[in-house]
Amino acid sequence: MRTAPVLRKAFIPIKFTSKFICYIVKGLTCISIKIIKEFINPRKKIKDMTLRRALVVLTEGAEEMELVITVDVLRRAGIDTTIAGLYTEDLIKCSRNVVIKPDINLTFIRPDDYDAIILPGGAKAASTFSQDQTVGYLLKEFESKNKVIAVICASPIALEKHNVAIGRRVTSHPSVAEKLNKRFKYSEERVVNDNGLITSRGPGSAFEFALEIIRHLIGDFKVKEVEPSMMLPTN
Repeated sequence: MRTAPVLRKAFIPIKFTSKFICYIVKGLTCISIKIIKEFINPRKKIKDMTLRRALVVLTEGAEEMELVITVDVLRRAGIDTTIAGLYTEDLIKCSRNVVIKPDINLTFIRPDDYDAIILPGGAKAASTFSQDQTVGYLLKEFESKNKVIAVICASPIALEKHNVAIGRRVTSHPSVAEKLNKRFKYSEERVVNDNGLITSRGPGSAFEFALEIIRHLIGDFKVKEVEPSMMLPTN
């Protein structure tokens, strides 16, 4: 019976000369510098800071321009934006009969997963948001954790109905101004940002609305990256 040959480990003597030691030290230094750069790399920090998630609530009668423009602009900025249908994932008809498919049913949403909640306008949608208990719960959750609440057009009336952000600065579509000016500091500016409570007037201010959300969640540098390719008016 043949036995397997015994393999002997070869021993190669190494002379620890000063030159050899210098090579070792130099190699370890390079590795250390790479590790340090990885931890203090400012670009990496900025990238980590910009990983944001936004929740956009959609219901029948929502103003489609305000919805689509906002979602489009936020996604251009790298914000993970989810369209959640109010109690449905089926097609939803908006105010001008544009039909939109939500990404998910709002029922399955966890508020802690998002940095911002956004309500598009539209008279019918605003009325629904104002009466819906789930929407009220979400608005209060985001308010209690100082997260972004962004509401446009007629939908700021949902804030008033659910007793959210009372006494703070807001704007809205002119048609609902009288419902807000008693309990809020009302403004006629196109976009108002009161420390993360972002409100705006209507379809024509939707781009500004979305850019203000980006500015608050990420920073002005991201607005400057996103804005030029959209060819917005410069005046």
